[in-house]
Amino acid sequence: MKKMILNQLAARTILYTIVAVMCLASVVHSAYEENGVIQIKAATPPHVITHRLSKDAYQLFGNEVEKRTHGKVKFTWFFGDSLIKPSQSYEALRTGVVDLVIVAAYLFPDDFTITEGLSLPFTMHNSAHAADVAWKMYKAIPEMQQEMKGFKFLGIFTSDVLNLHSTDGRLFRTLDEMKNIRAAVGSGSVAQMGKLFGMEPQLVGYPEVYMALQRDLASAAFFPNAPLRSFRVTELTNAHTIANFKVDPMIIAMRQETWNALPPEVQRVFDELTPSFARLCGHTLTNEGAWVLEELKKRGDLFYTPPVEEVAKWKQAIKPMYDVWINRLDVKGLNGKAIFEKMIEMSEQTKVIDTPEDAWWSQGRIGKKSKN
Repeated sequence: MKKMILNQLAARTILYTIVAVMCLASVVHSAYEENGVIQIKAATPPHVITHRLSKDAYQLFGNEVEKRTHGKVKFTWFFGDSLIKPSQSYEALRTGVVDLVIVAAYLFPDDFTITEGLSLPFTMHNSAHAADVAWKMYKAIPEMQQEMKGFKFLGIFTSDVLNLHSTDGRLFRTLDEMKNIRAAVGSGSVAQMGKLFGMEPQLVGYPEVYMALQRDLASAAFFPNAPLRSFRVTELTNAHTIANFKVDPMIIAMRQETWNALPPEVQRVFDELTPSFARLCGHTLTNEGAWVLEELKKRGDLFYTPPVEEVAKWKQAIKPMYDVWINRLDVKGLNGKAIFEKMIEMSEQTKVIDTPEDAWWSQGRIGKKSKN
């Protein structure tokens, strides 16, 4: 009798184990094939559905993959935090919640330390420029390639350039005028920059900047040009100090298990669109940012661009950020100074005019203003 009971328990244990494994597989292996079509679950936690990237880059990319695979692949997009938050973007990739995700790399500086270099103030001109520099860095710096291990790397792009926008008509002409100003910021590196300027940065995350301004928790914000409109920050701000302070990097990543399961001909399509997809994102943001600022000028908002002499003082103020980043690389056993100099050299040598728009982009707006 005892042996019979033990056999029954063992059978039940095996059965429960099989069920548990099947359930886990259904959660982890989020890509699946239905009626011969590979379903890709893709999330863009940094960007809401009204963001121009959603239609002009993400959906356009998905449509292009579907077209080039002759309908073999289909995307389901989850925009903004409809599925995961930016702070969950890397973990969601590793745990299999998504197949493809825009990783908010600026929130994971310990995992993407070299990549974080793109966010150092006054090193990138705009997001189109940064996307080209990022690709050159990735190809030339083996240690940066190592940061992308564990998933299929599909490219790097950045936010549009951040500028300083205020709600009270205030423009910031000098460092003295920035002192003690409460500024809403979206990432830790932006907060560091604000502190070095003598400000009181309020780290709330990009999705919460609007609320921080609305509730008077801050009277200014460091915010990218392009999403000022889609995140409704334009409803609250009326003065803009344009110095193209910095960008924040993002990584286009596919779960390794998803990649391994794709047929070779489908993998080739994704490879063909790397780094073109990331460059599309960069150009989309740069184009949108340009017309958003132009519309604000027409509205009557105040604008100020500091002279080169003043910007030099601002660069000197944030120099400790360069030193800290270089030291962090040194601690990891890398040559931080050499990597920094290589990045600066690539930035100075890269001209966006030398890398024109790719042909397949023309199916969309590429961030340019239109009524659609």
